[in-house]
Amino acid sequence: MDLKKRVILEFDEVPKLIFVQGSRFNDKALYIDGKKIKGIRRVRIEASIDDITTHEVEYVTHAAGEEPVTLNG
Repeated sequence: MDLKKRVILEFDEVPKLIFVQGSRFNDKALYIDGKKIKGIRRVRIEASIDDITTHEVEYVTHAAGEEPVTLNG
């Protein structure tokens, strides 16, 4: 029996940046301002407690764009 585990993250407001790494090599997603970003080739995120978070995104040109995501709350 293959049971899928479901994880739900809830926020009081839409986060500016979320990067999700799944359990498989190619199972990754990037969300910016509540929108799933498509066509990503590479992401670099610099974050620390004492400074602002910065990020760089490299796109595959023909696939770049956003996919709206519904956030409950």
